[in-house]
Amino acid sequence: MKKACILLTRLADLNELDQAFFIAKGYQTQILPLTEISLRKLSANEIAEIKATQWLFFTSQVPVESILKHAQSSVKIAVIGQKTAQAVINAGFTPTFISPKETKEMLLTTWQKAYPKKTRILYPKSQLADNNVEQMLTNYEVQSFIAYDNLFPLRSQKKLEKVLETKKITAVYFTSPSAWRRFIKVYKNYSALPLQFVAIGETTKKAIEKAGYTARLKSDVEKID
Repeated sequence: MKKACILLTRLADLNELDQAFFIAKGYQTQILPLTEISLRKLSANEIAEIKATQWLFFTSQVPVESILKHAQSSVKIAVIGQKTAQAVINAGFTPTFISPKETKEMLLTTWQKAYPKKTRILYPKSQLADNNVEQMLTNYEVQSFIAYDNLFPLRSQKKLEKVLETKKITAVYFTSPSAWRRFIKVYKNYSALPLQFVAIGETTKKAIEKAGYTARLKSDVEKID
């Protein structure tokens, strides 16, 4: 019987905790990032916004260091999870608010309950990010800008093709809808290979299900022998 092997699709240096989680559940793991990050140069206006804001929102650890280089020491910081919180700490700051669950929806709903008074918020995001932060925080003064580009390099597409051709993986773990969209772009040519799909949260799970596939949440993964 083939040993269950799950493909981890985050950036190479972001998979340590996920890898430990799935190994503890009985999986073998393979890492293949479906993302390449390119930080954008901050404009003078964006740097001024960073210095002036009362809150910074981070839904990824990617832009943390480049943004906090320009932040006031008094700025309050809300983050989506522990990995992003650690990035903030590494940059010399202390997170003010950490989402109890690593999803954007949970971050926004719980933060609003804790901080109902109108305040000034800055949200640096990728070019692929939706407008949920801006739309859900309409009672606040919210500004956002593109701080980095989230790309799918051709070499990653080629590597994914080879992984699927070997038929060694039995599951794939996704931490964003963009990772799923990149995967399915390649997988549609290998759909005869049965795979299980695992999502970090409801948003990614819904993106997979919208395409007609079934997905489980990471929190629902059980130990296998």
